[in-house]
Amino acid sequence: MNINNLIHIEGTHIHHLIGILPQLLLGLPFVLALVLYIFAVVVSSRRRRPWPIYRTVCWALGVHLAIIAVVGPLANRAHADFVAHMLGHLFLGMLAPLLMVLAAPMTLGLRTLSVPLARRLSKVLRSWPSRIFTHPVVASLLNIGGLWLLYMTNLYSLMQENTLLHLIVHFHVFVEAIFLQCQ
Repeated sequence: MNINNLIHIEGTHIHHLIGILPQLLLGLPFVLALVLYIFAVVVSSRRRRPWPIYRTVCWALGVHLAIIAVVGPLANRAHADFVAHMLGHLFLGMLAPLLMVLAAPMTLGLRTLSVPLARRLSKVLRSWPSRIFTHPVVASLLNIGGLWLLYMTNLYSLMQENTLLHLIVHFHVFVEAIFLQCQ
């Protein structure tokens, strides 16, 4: 084995490790959300009537689709293959948010929290920033505008080179899809 092969192998390994970090940063919040949701289901079901199974299944499927989009083979392939990128976009920006909204996490949260905390959460959900961001026109403009910026400017190529920008764009795609679904 010559030194060039060794450098190439080590360089690939280092690149692989650097490529894993953004995936872990993107995947970890979804894993935490799944754990918190299941914890809330258990607590809520003990206090009141059982939480509907279909809602838990919707949440789990939504979280898994989001994780598939940002971690693993599809996420790796999405950097080089536009079809894989669009499949990841469908999972992260459309299917996962839809399933997660159908799981009614705010209703579960309100059922699980104590009355004073549930009132605070309800106040936040009724606040003017929440109403503005979930308004159909605003949510649609933010969603479509973000996609327009991503694909009609050089943001897509910059995203492939900058880890922080990559994380921000994925966060935006997911959160705006949630806002759009919450209408």
